Amino acid sequence: MSSTSAVNIYNISAGASVDLAAPVTTGDIVT
Repeated sequence: MSSTSAVNIYNISAGASVDLAAPVTTGDIVT
């Protein structure tokens, strides 16, 4: 359970980073 939660947190963090980086690299605002 704890390992799964850690993976989920990591995935959320990675997803947020991608969401923030994508508009910068593409020049588009992703909502």
